[in-house]
Amino acid sequence: MPTILLAIFLAFGGQSPATAGELLFGKDNEWVVFQGPIILEEVDQILSQLDDKKPRLILLNSIGGNVSGAVRFARYVRENQMNTWIAQNQTCASACALVFLAGTQRF
Repeated sequence: MPTILLAIFLAFGGQSPATAGELLFGKDNEWVVFQGPIILEEVDQILSQLDDKKPRLILLNSIGGNVSGAVRFARYVRENQMNTWIAQNQTCASACALVFLAGTQRF
């Protein structure tokens, strides 16, 4: 299964700092890709989508962003016992590290 997830994650590889962060849900909402910057004004929408679909694994590809937004995002990840993953050749820089470290299991 990790190979399939990695292939899908790599397909969504490119990101531009000018675009907003987005969630891309996988099969049966078991996992989700978050890609793009963490923008404080968008964290509520992201958390709402996660709360609706309740994935167990979040794959991260982010240059970081707003620290306050990342703390809220990380708190949600930890409280919902989500696992976090950064695929090879993907980025989780700056504030994204807070979200990654909040994962119950980190890959």
